[in-house]
Amino acid sequence: MINKDYRISANEIYRTRDWLELTQEKFAQKLGVSISTVNRWENAVCRPEGLSLVALNSELDKMVRHKGRVSNQVMAAIKKGTLIKKDNCENCNSTKNVIAHHNDYSKPLDVIWLCDKCHIALHKSLRNGTHKSDTIGKERNITWR
Repeated sequence: MINKDYRISANEIYRTRDWLELTQEKFAQKLGVSISTVNRWENAVCRPEGLSLVALNSELDKMVRHKGRVSNQVMAAIKKGTLIKKDNCENCNSTKNVIAHHNDYSKPLDVIWLCDKCHIALHKSLRNGTHKSDTIGKERNITWR
């Protein structure tokens, strides 16, 4: 039974699609809806309902579970000493809220360490197409500040 009280935000919809690395068109096909429907969801014009909501929740659950497993692997490797957590952001050298960024979640211990501000800026540049994800981490002089 569908919980009619559950609401998924436009941001959660966008983040799910972004994590899956799908265009609005491919995401719409995956969920069995039109591109304009996905666009309206992401712009908070309307919300998913019925079977669309069920399909979307399934994708969101997969994303959360997978990211959680990867995060646990990183934390375990740090604790074990097989991965060293850097204290400074590899982009701006800040020591505030440094976290692991993954270019590829299938390689959980292949990370670069970024502060929140640089991490957000990186994801914006990836979404805008101004930076190629396959070069992140190979080049340590990152220019998207």
